[in-house]
Amino acid sequence: MDESMKFKRSNGIELDMNDDETVTISSFLHDVLAGEVMHDLELKMVVSKDTAEIISIDGKIKTPDYLNCHEALEGLKKLEGLSFVKGFNKQVLSLMGGVKGCFQFNNMLVQVGASAMVAHLFGTEEGIMKYINWVKRCKGNPENVKDNIEFRLKQVPELTNTCYVCRYT
Repeated sequence: MDESMKFKRSNGIELDMNDDETVTISSFLHDVLAGEVMHDLELKMVVSKDTAEIISIDGKIKTPDYLNCHEALEGLKKLEGLSFVKGFNKQVLSLMGGVKGCFQFNNMLVQVGASAMVAHLFGTEEGIMKYINWVKRCKGNPENVKDNIEFRLKQVPELTNTCYVCRYT
């Protein structure tokens, strides 16, 4: 393929454990096609560690595709008060999907959802260490995974049925 037609996406998420009660989640997405910046987006929200609810949210479109892209940001405020625990992606699509929002921001929100759950479930030093130890016990030990998943679901019931591994059987 001709290098001048190359597409490159850079994105990232950063969690800042502000205090015992909140976490600030920042996300960015940067798309370049054929050397031209297509998307340059930022998303920032403050989330409750206790409830995993969005306290505040703000987005920026630094390089819009079209002049009216900024209008899609108005819908982000509808997400304040939503919890990341279960059904978040469905709620985002209901409030921001299709012509109600921005496809790229919706993709960012889905990715941020997993990070928000990490902050909610493991947002203390003790919680992070428990999670790291759990992952280490599972890695390379398939026979331990089922017992460890059952143990984790008892410890953190919010994970039940959130993915294939954490399905309740």
